[in-house]
Amino acid sequence: MILKGMLARKLRLLLSAGAVLLGVAFVTSAFTLGDTIAGSFDRHIAASNDGVGTVVTAIAGSGFTQETVPADVVATIGQVDGVAAAEGATSGFAQLRPSDGADVPPATTGLSVSWLADDTLNPLALLEGRAPTGRDEVVVDPGTADALGLRIGSTTRLVSYAPARDVEVVGLATLGDGGISVLGIEAATAAEVFGYSDEFSEVRVRAVDGVADTELRDRVDAALAQAGGYSVRTGSETSAEQVDALGAETGVITTFLLVFAGITLFVAGFLIVNTFAMLTSQRTGELALLRALGASRGQVLRTVILEAVLVGGIAGVAGLGAGLLVAQGLTGLLGSLGLDLPETSLVVAPRTLVVALLVGPVVTAVAALLPAQRAAAVEPVEAMREAALPVVRNRGRAVVGSFLAVTGAGLLVTGVATETTWSTGAGALLAVLAVTTFGPLTIGPVTRVLGRPLARLGGEPARLARQNVRRSPRRSAATAAALMIGLALVSGTTVLGSSLTGAIGDDVADTLRADVVVDAAMGLPFGPDAADAVEALPEVGSVASITLAEADVASPQLEAVRTADLVTAMDPAAMADALELPMVSGSVDALRDGSVLVSDEVGLDVGDDVSLTVEGAAPLTLEVSGVYRSTALLESVVLTESQLAAVAPHAATFALLVTGADAVGAGELERTLDEKLAEAFPLLQANTAGEFAEAKSDQIDEAVAMITVLLLLSLLVALLGVVNTLTLSVIERTREVGMLRAVGMSRRQLRTMVRTEAVLMAAYGALVGVAVGTGLGWVLAQVLVADWNVGISVPALQLGLYAAVTVVAAVGAAALPARRAGRMDVLAAVRAA
Repeated sequence: MILKGMLARKLRLLLSAGAVLLGVAFVTSAFTLGDTIAGSFDRHIAASNDGVGTVVTAIAGSGFTQETVPADVVATIGQVDGVAAAEGATSGFAQLRPSDGADVPPATTGLSVSWLADDTLNPLALLEGRAPTGRDEVVVDPGTADALGLRIGSTTRLVSYAPARDVEVVGLATLGDGGISVLGIEAATAAEVFGYSDEFSEVRVRAVDGVADTELRDRVDAALAQAGGYSVRTGSETSAEQVDALGAETGVITTFLLVFAGITLFVAGFLIVNTFAMLTSQRTGELALLRALGASRGQVLRTVILEAVLVGGIAGVAGLGAGLLVAQGLTGLLGSLGLDLPETSLVVAPRTLVVALLVGPVVTAVAALLPAQRAAAVEPVEAMREAALPVVRNRGRAVVGSFLAVTGAGLLVTGVATETTWSTGAGALLAVLAVTTFGPLTIGPVTRVLGRPLARLGGEPARLARQNVRRSPRRSAATAAALMIGLALVSGTTVLGSSLTGAIGDDVADTLRADVVVDAAMGLPFGPDAADAVEALPEVGSVASITLAEADVASPQLEAVRTADLVTAMDPAAMADALELPMVSGSVDALRDGSVLVSDEVGLDVGDDVSLTVEGAAPLTLEVSGVYRSTALLESVVLTESQLAAVAPHAATFALLVTGADAVGAGELERTLDEKLAEAFPLLQANTAGEFAEAKSDQIDEAVAMITVLLLLSLLVALLGVVNTLTLSVIERTREVGMLRAVGMSRRQLRTMVRTEAVLMAAYGALVGVAVGTGLGWVLAQVLVADWNVGISVPALQLGLYAAVTVVAAVGAAALPARRAGRMDVLAAVRAA
């Protein structure tokens, strides 16, 4: 009976299934893409460490402070009983580029490792040619060679941490099982290329026959115990740690996509609730007959829920297939962006299958629960009459909405005051739910106002449309709520991006005195040679290097230790030329060895003691000599270069603030630096202050654009809701439509009435969505970048365009229901029960 009923209403249920399908596809592609990325590298990691007995690294180290292992430690390890071979290895970013300056193909990722003499310890396997033996020789994987048009004997350009130079390709090699873009460099040269001098990022050790890896690990650990500061692991333990680290990184991608999957399914819930509420209303007579024939309330409830589960199950299966196709497409997209994965098929974990097949039925069952309960509550005698529109209980809805609004507002205020992300997120969710709860109470008055100009332009059909929206407030509000949520998210993201962009522009204009900023593409660090080369130019007056490291910041005046905080090191004299820090107290001139500057968000005052601890080094106890207003150009703590070098000698330089010599303008200085950098340091780029701010703004705009595209799927689901609501509404009002046609309404007027209903619901959703999104966007800006003084920037034209497009799209979505209404047979419609 359930299947027969579903087949009779297949078109009406199809759109609900389509909405769930999109959400399930999102979930499936998120899990599959993350698992595929991780799985494709797992076997390569294991292969590269195969046969390695022990790996030694310095305990300290991060992306900003990379600690190293000295050469004498390598020699000490080599003398340990049971060691057959021990070699220092380095890895980092280095890239081959065409000597003629042509663009770099996306396939050249920049992953580079040192070539080791011991075949077992060497992560690379030679396929053709010979190993690199000098500073001007490299080996490369076949894929990169093909992408660059290289062969053995070719000369190309090596771009890295050190100054660029020409090198010869002497061999082809693979990393692990192959399929990964990689560059191999002679071991001694690699240390220079990656900025390690005569030190190494790790030591790889092979055991003599008969010595177990765990035993070798323990012996090496004992030999290094007195020196301290080193991590000693077996090769298999190293592989497991690297796999876990990779899993954490791919987990970010998975979580990011799952957030949008959740948003899509949340919006789909409104469509499902509306669909089953209307279907239940239209089936009142059928359900009443079942009750009269002896069906219990529980049986009716289970019938509706089971129908929803079947719809969700079908959507889940289809969504699983669609998600796998999307994941396949995303892996291809990553390849086109230069993030090629090793050759592997999609990894579909059992967890992915279980979640994908459960999400659909669970979401539809939960969403259909309330309509099912209403259906089960119908008494047989009462239900024999023609279905009536549900009554909106204003008092209860107002109480619940008010509670959600007050609670949400409290959480938002708390989140902004304490800079707490979870509180802000929970407050935003409750605020959206409050607006949704108030929807049936507010849509009538709002559409009454919105509908007045339409009534004047559209005449009687438009006036009837306005009445239809108002007489079914719950249904109309649910449809508009889906649009509201989608547009609120898009608007909030847009306002957040616009506010951050404006804050960056103002911050750079107020703080940066330097004429030109030099930094690396992709935010990579670079070596001291670049600063020396820039400073030697006659057009340059001064150069201030910005060096970053991670440190724990503690003080008796702080309630808790600020762990892994980024700190900035600069030369005080150069900083005075490059920056005009907005000081709250103290002075920039007071910065010297033994003191620090801190931003106002840290919560310290001049004269307070502060302790900075870089992992693996003794703490630095310093005195606060100045407090500055937070700026995007500096981290929260600034100390002198000499102090940071004492505890983090390998801290990375991320930018140069360059001031021109007398009579040298910013434009001339930029051109001079571009010419110099293009030859020796092609990874670096010079930008004037305005161009630097614009580049940072472009990064935000790109992120906003990507998020907006993903959020548009929720709007697509909302538009499906418009189609479904109007279609079911036309079916529900079959007799009414017939009567309107019988008293003279033309088909064109009928279609106008249906389209106007769509316009009113979409306009309400757009209006409320833009308003809610604008407020939430500003709130999020205060919390996510609390260190900045971010004002609200509302791109009214862009938000208006989003709202207009939403309304136009709703009109398009109403085309099918309008056409159906216009094609109804008048006599058949009038006779409809």
